[in-house]
Amino acid sequence: MSVDRMHGAALGKAAGLPAGPIQSLRGTTYHRVHDAILADIVNGTFAPGARLKIADLCARYGLSPMPIREALQQLQGEGIVVMSPNRGASVRAIDRRFVADIYDVRGALYSIIYRDAIAAADSTLDREIVEIQERFDRMVEEGDLSGCQAQNLLLHATIEAKCSNREVASLMEKYGNLTSSIRNVFGYNIVRLREISVEHWKIINAVLSRDVQLAISEAQHHVKNALANISQNFGEQA
Repeated sequence: MSVDRMHGAALGKAAGLPAGPIQSLRGTTYHRVHDAILADIVNGTFAPGARLKIADLCARYGLSPMPIREALQQLQGEGIVVMSPNRGASVRAIDRRFVADIYDVRGALYSIIYRDAIAAADSTLDREIVEIQERFDRMVEEGDLSGCQAQNLLLHATIEAKCSNREVASLMEKYGNLTSSIRNVFGYNIVRLREISVEHWKIINAVLSRDVQLAISEAQHHVKNALANISQNFGEQA
């Protein structure tokens, strides 16, 4: 598969599936069910406010209730699905405004994340983040989708693990999972992946030099560019 459509052809198919059972999801994990439901939400198959009935979802995806319930619970945790008493699950609007608000929060939290990360930084952290980014770069050129995604998440998680503020760390995990899930629906192209590499190295170099303000600035610039890129998928300008 071309690196220009890095993330999962299966998700693209899920976004345009007919109402009948989805054979490719039979016997799979709830993670892929999660991605398929999210794709249907993002592309408008499930409109904002629509109820997500277990029986209907079982019929659509050709699955038993268990993986459907697990996927809905994960989507609820990410803020994409709302669970109400006596009503069940319903869809939250996923539009550019929603995504922009999430990225805005992430950018604001970076001031605490990088303050703590650099205060706790040592040679082990330095070595780890450099090695992670070097692997990311190799995987970009190899067109290794899952590898790129894993290293991207690992780099941010390694830095964010140094945050001593548990509330901030919890929010970063929540919003990081949410933006990662939405990004998975749309994928990356090779141009954006190479831009990410440049942005990552600027952040890493700021950490290596123990420059807190520069690290915060570069991390916030990274978030701004990520929002601008993903906004193109909503047909709106960043």
